[in-house]
Amino acid sequence: MSLNYDLRKISDDAKDNFVWRQGNPEFGENPEERYMTSEAQGIIFATMAIGMGEITAKNYGQFYYRYRVLSDSIEPMDGGRECWLKLDMVRQMIGLSTNVFPMGTDAKFHKRMMENYARRVRIAVACEADALIEAGTIESRPTV
Repeated sequence: MSLNYDLRKISDDAKDNFVWRQGNPEFGENPEERYMTSEAQGIIFATMAIGMGEITAKNYGQFYYRYRVLSDSIEPMDGGRECWLKLDMVRQMIGLSTNVFPMGTDAKFHKRMMENYARRVRIAVACEADALIEAGTIESRPTV
């Protein structure tokens, strides 16, 4: 299924200052044309990952919260990398709508994030066990 989006309800100011940018000849783009910013594209694609098909004045905080939970659930556990998406970026996309409907429940979203986190922990445990096997400290991976 394709992801369809509608930018018509986003404010003109946000469209001019956040959603669109002038073409950059260094990237082989026409400087006379406008291109969507990678940040705006990222937010559009994030609607699928977090299960929210629109950004409104009432839910932009929840959108940002879900994105941060998702981002933190897939980053390396020792991380340190700051999330690229900022609350103000989401605020500027108020009015965005996509064909990601119906909105997933918080319970379903949190269950999926916990499963992501548990998968990361299992991988980390397996990597530690593999290092111990290679060093001759243990013979096989422990059950997790």
